[in-house]
Amino acid sequence: MVARFWRWILLIGLVGAVVFPVAAQDGTRLIELNVDAAYDGAYRPDQWMPIRFTVENRGDELNARVIIRPETNRGVTGTFSLPVALPTNSRKTDTLYITAQAGVQTLTVEVLDAENSRLAEDTVPLRTLQTSDGLFIVLTTAASGALDLQSAAPEGMSAAQATWTVNLLPDHPSGLESVNTILFTDVDSGTLTPAQRDAISAWVLDGGHLIVTGGISWQATAAGLSDLLPLLPTAQQTISDLTPLATFSGQNAPLTGDTTLATGELQADARVLVALADGTPLLLRRTLGEGTVDYLAVDPNTVPLRGWDGMDQLWFGLMSSLAPQPNWSHGVIRWENAAAATQIMPGLDVLPSILPICGFLALYIALIGPVNYIVLNRINRREYAWLTIPVLIAIFSGLAYVVGGQLRGNDPSVARLTMIRSWPNTDIAHSTQLVGVLSPQRGQYTLAAPTDHFLRGVPRGLLGNANNNMLVSSFQSSIDVQQDRGFRAVDFPLDASFVGAFFASGTTPAPNISGSATLFYGPGSNDRHSVRGAVRNGSDQTLTNAVILGRGAVLRFAQDIPPGELVEFDMVLDPLEPPAPAPMGYPTERGSTAFGFSAYGYGGTTVFERTARDLLGDIPYIADPSYFYNTGERESTADQEERRRQLFVTTLVEDLFISTGRGNSIYFVGWGTDSPLELQIDDDRRFKAFDSTLYIVALDTALQPATDRVRITADQFVWAVAGRKGVRFASYAPVNLNLSSGNSIAFRYTPLAESQLGEVTELRIVARYMSGGATPVPVNVWDWEGEQWVGQTVLNGELRLTQPSRYIGPQNAVQLQVIGDDNNYFDLEHLYIEQVGRFAASE
Repeated sequence: MVARFWRWILLIGLVGAVVFPVAAQDGTRLIELNVDAAYDGAYRPDQWMPIRFTVENRGDELNARVIIRPETNRGVTGTFSLPVALPTNSRKTDTLYITAQAGVQTLTVEVLDAENSRLAEDTVPLRTLQTSDGLFIVLTTAASGALDLQSAAPEGMSAAQATWTVNLLPDHPSGLESVNTILFTDVDSGTLTPAQRDAISAWVLDGGHLIVTGGISWQATAAGLSDLLPLLPTAQQTISDLTPLATFSGQNAPLTGDTTLATGELQADARVLVALADGTPLLLRRTLGEGTVDYLAVDPNTVPLRGWDGMDQLWFGLMSSLAPQPNWSHGVIRWENAAAATQIMPGLDVLPSILPICGFLALYIALIGPVNYIVLNRINRREYAWLTIPVLIAIFSGLAYVVGGQLRGNDPSVARLTMIRSWPNTDIAHSTQLVGVLSPQRGQYTLAAPTDHFLRGVPRGLLGNANNNMLVSSFQSSIDVQQDRGFRAVDFPLDASFVGAFFASGTTPAPNISGSATLFYGPGSNDRHSVRGAVRNGSDQTLTNAVILGRGAVLRFAQDIPPGELVEFDMVLDPLEPPAPAPMGYPTERGSTAFGFSAYGYGGTTVFERTARDLLGDIPYIADPSYFYNTGERESTADQEERRRQLFVTTLVEDLFISTGRGNSIYFVGWGTDSPLELQIDDDRRFKAFDSTLYIVALDTALQPATDRVRITADQFVWAVAGRKGVRFASYAPVNLNLSSGNSIAFRYTPLAESQLGEVTELRIVARYMSGGATPVPVNVWDWEGEQWVGQTVLNGELRLTQPSRYIGPQNAVQLQVIGDDNNYFDLEHLYIEQVGRFAASE
């Protein structure tokens, strides 16, 4: 009987072991998750990427969350989650935004229930983009397939492309920050949501490159983008000759075949790049903020452009001639400086003064020792010491706890450092903000980002402090950034006197600070641009340390600018600055050294962090973020404020290849002491704020062309790599260029739009070895008419070509090539061009 009983028990146990796990597995199949990662899996390290997911629930009603966490994803330093409500038999599609470090190859996305039990997961592949790689999005529904923008990448360089439909576009500009170019072709842009349209507009203002095409589908393609286009299409016509487009692409062969051309009304600020013989525009450009919108009035996916071998050069011609971007617009350059900046709260002492502590300890020792003994001895009760000593210890311990708590307070302190960038004729601005939360005592906090901002933790600890790096790393892993009601870091823990560091980016209303400027060649200017303009401070803040910035030049105001003040200025730009890199990709290995390519010997002088110094003013400049900690507490509140501004500016600013990247734009810069962005801690908990805001305002700038002969100096060009072979990644620039045997590199130089001459009468090639002297420099120049390289030799640092027409290409572009062979090792200090001529061609 007993044996039969135990046999039944064993049988039930075996059935339970088999049946119940299977039932649990069947239960998980009621939730299905499908994920598409980023831009077909390509992403830039430490920049936002969209993760598109679809969750399907075939079971009971469920409240869950889609989550990406470091426990299952190495390289993701924080937790990113989005709550999803799933009724029975429902499906939900949404986007979760995350950041990841370099080298992440797979990403695991999970669905968790309220008890954090995993209901479903999906794993997708990722690949890291290099800083020089282009990233393109093509939106199309064309049956003939997507266009290939990757062909615009020069030989030896890479690019990534994602082919999407309109519904996949992010609805926030931060979700597009990794993207260089977006192309709309043969697609209905009218289906864009208002949020998507606003995101595209803000992305363009912040430096994005938008290309829109016409053709037979011109009406649908332009429907949702009309506010941005240089041409408002209203009709169409049939044409048969696109040879001017071939000429723009550097090809001499005719390009013929019937195709549909969109026609319409030009915007006032549109510029025609290519037109038919009768003046009908084929290719137009418009500059908005720091970005560019190009409109190709024909469909490149139809004949004669479909299959045409000049399309790659057409795309390259557009991308290589984009206006340069100032060196504060490339995002975070140094996260270690960001972490250091959030630690500084000017005038706030985390620990009490040493003198009260010493006095407290002296009183404690005196009472528990000699005073206690004297009193007990006087009353002849020394045996009471076993009672009075513990009582005194308890009293002083309680007193220390109460006094310490009162000294620390209950409210956190918050350090906010903000950069606001705005442009003419728009009511929005781009903002980036560092936030440091200092806890007075151990606790948990919830930080809500300002409206229309993405929020994340600063991903690295401070330099020179391994223990603190480990603490910060642990803190980052504990951050849960939820994205249901805006971005919130929920219930992150902080120990007493520790700082949690965060970074927010997004859009905000433009500040009421505006102005205008005019560039012109003045008499005796030695081909320098003079600048004259005015700025009005319409904000409610007094702006301090105000400056005007132009191409290689800075003008400082002697006085602060109070609210309502109008100030006028005159300055001269510096013609000795090298050309700026075109923003085809990120042209430098960011973070490879302390300051990348920012320090160069040039023309007998050294240019070191010029933009940072221009923004900071004449204050002690120390680049090492560990300086503040190695030297102890600074002497004054003003010193601390200066130091954190230095760290903040060098977090976001880096001079690329010596150039300041300002082109022909003029900027007003000033500092304010209030934050224009509102954030919340624990649903409106009070906090003490330490605010500093940097306003960078692009002025409404116009160029007054000279009527006589002028020289277009090197600083009025942008350069792009037109091809390379064997050149190491960190050296492909026309400054500090190193070429070994068998290596070669070609550069295209395109003058800024306002600096393109109507007639070029002389071409100057300027080249010099690092060693200086008069050593000849062999250079190949591209002959656009003969479509071949022509050898030239630069003597004494400069070569002048007085019959340059065959070397002048579309948009007055010039291409140079240098080759390293067995007898020729290149170690060039610089290689660039100048042009001489007139803005109006001679009759």
